[in-house]
Amino acid sequence: MEKTEKIVWGWETQLDLHDCNVEMIDDEAAVQRYARELVVLIDMVPYGEPMTPRFGFACPATAGLSLTQLLETSLLSAHFSPSTQCAFINIFSCKIYNPETVRDFSIKFFGAKDCTLHFLERY
Repeated sequence: MEKTEKIVWGWETQLDLHDCNVEMIDDEAAVQRYARELVVLIDMVPYGEPMTPRFGFACPATAGLSLTQLLETSLLSAHFSPSTQCAFINIFSCKIYNPETVRDFSIKFFGAKDCTLHFLERY
């Protein structure tokens, strides 16, 4: 049997931001601005406008804004928890981008004191 080389189909960044500025992660306009600025910064093309529903009220610890920004090359998504001062951000794209740029921008934008980054190649 012939061995075939794996080809990367896409790249995924997962960020867990802790001790964020609560006003920023709980402000719908700020979260939408974050999506717009990040998309430009990593040279992606948005597909439509960012969507930021507020839900999760059945469990106060998880209630907050969620973010969905479709990209021509895939998706930016996030959930924000004001009660825990955390933000959980995911980007998946078939177009390569710099995960450290995403991390640094996100930390600064949301005033996070700590961040965990996972970067995956998807096959």
